[in-house]
Amino acid sequence: MVRNSFDTPDDPYLPSKILWRQKEQFSDGVGYGWIDSLKDAAEVAVTDQQLQSAAHRFPINTPTTKEAFRYRMIFEEFYPSESAAKTVPGGKSIACSTERAVAWDERGVREREREREREREGWKKRHKKSYLVKLT
Repeated sequence: MVRNSFDTPDDPYLPSKILWRQKEQFSDGVGYGWIDSLKDAAEVAVTDQQLQSAAHRFPINTPTTKEAFRYRMIFEEFYPSESAAKTVPGGKSIACSTERAVAWDERGVREREREREREREGWKKRHKKSYLVKLT
């Protein structure tokens, strides 16, 4: 609906290529370096022993990774009640997507990876001279 509002071929506000490109997940927009640094911080903050006994500390929707455990610790600091814990989704997730969303988007992820590779190859071909100059 929003995209249609900007789809004005006679007087384009945005190029069609931009307007109709595939929407990316938040993690794709911020870059995986940021996501990886959060995972690394969780590795340091949560011990193996803590993760092994996660079911004792968090019996409701028990976290299964150090990253999830760390977020749950932070959440519990602000919302310590059982009713708050019940609002925390359980199950696997990738970059803020639930297990159901990951399954639904699995094909899309592979397609985006192929598309990015095609874009990189196209960029290399278009900028071959400047690319080679920078390398030498």
